[in-house]
Amino acid sequence: MQNFFYEQKLPVGRFATNKELLANAYRLNQVHGNILRPITDATRAPLPLQEGDGWWWKWKEVNLQTQIPCIITADCLPIVVLGKLGGIFVHAGWRGVQKQIVIPPILKELDPYFAFIGPSIQKRNFQVTKEFYEHFPNSKNFSTTNGIINFDLQQEIKDQMKNIFPLVTVHDSQICTFEDKNFHSFRREKVACRNYHYYLVDKLTKDQS
Repeated sequence: MQNFFYEQKLPVGRFATNKELLANAYRLNQVHGNILRPITDATRAPLPLQEGDGWWWKWKEVNLQTQIPCIITADCLPIVVLGKLGGIFVHAGWRGVQKQIVIPPILKELDPYFAFIGPSIQKRNFQVTKEFYEHFPNSKNFSTTNGIINFDLQQEIKDQMKNIFPLVTVHDSQICTFEDKNFHSFRREKVACRNYHYYLVDKLTKDQS
């Protein structure tokens, strides 16, 4: 397996990041929506890609050692949610957060217990305009300092998750892609370079029931 410059162990498997697409990875044509695709229907790059912003799977129906899901970001939030019967792996820009991509209907069926928010732009660097309030009219995750408005995408995700699944443990990497130059950041670099995030499952941790 390729060397990754960032890895985080999860209750099952691990979250890993590099700056290249693995040859055996499954990816999507991400469109900043809230559509999730079952990994069993996936096509591998560079074949024609399905549109969507996340994967879902059931442990008994996939082999994630060979069907490796990939999410691509450059400030947006890569999020893994693990359940007793399966999981999801999503790309959440602010539009995806607004559309509550992290709590799709399938998630209840997967019996979630843990979520991980990967490296992404943090509140202190995510400045928005007054018009942005219209997208999250009931949110408590805005703050204003010296006339500068910031929005906390990570906390918004945590609130959405806890509102529906209060017993789920949510961990946040707290790494800001805008500040940490190991990661590509669209807001910092203004170019189309991306971070390739993977959910990897080892043989000894795959078996779920």
